[in-house]
Amino acid sequence: MKFDWRKQLTIPNILTIVRLIMIPFMARQILETSDQTNPASFVLFLLIWLTDLFDGFIARKFNMESELGKILDPAVDKIFQITTAFCFYLIDYIPLFVPVILISKDLILVLGGLYLFTKRQDTSSKLPGRISTFLSAIGFALLFILEEAHRHFARYLIYLSIFISFVAFFVYLHIFIAYKCKNKTQI
Repeated sequence: MKFDWRKQLTIPNILTIVRLIMIPFMARQILETSDQTNPASFVLFLLIWLTDLFDGFIARKFNMESELGKILDPAVDKIFQITTAFCFYLIDYIPLFVPVILISKDLILVLGGLYLFTKRQDTSSKLPGRISTFLSAIGFALLFILEEAHRHFARYLIYLSIFISFVAFFVYLHIFIAYKCKNKTQI
């Protein structure tokens, strides 16, 4: 079966590519103004996050889901989240364990997801993963706008999102183990 790129160039995938292009600009803005709140980096963060919401909505609502989008969208989501966390670590807004946990968790999830994807299994996000992503996005957004004395509220949300991401990890692990057990004679 031949891969048709024309069918992959959907509006949601174009939005995802635009989101990917905006990430380095946001990172630069965060790092350049580390001692104060920065409206430009906050606006870029919001644009990236809202674009993520819109591309998923458009893909589902207008039947524009694609094979490329199933891989590209979650990959860009992970790049966005890890870049944001790493930048906030570099300017001392969050501790190192936050980006380390995000990178470790996402690496494991990506490897497991790619394996299941090659086996034509459902790799869509589950509710705990969506809740974790939402809470981390709100936590990161608050880091942009809160003064230092109040940033601990944002960090608590990020820590809660990490805890929920562990719950999500075990949900995905259960799916992976169930698949392996069901198909152990084919492996």
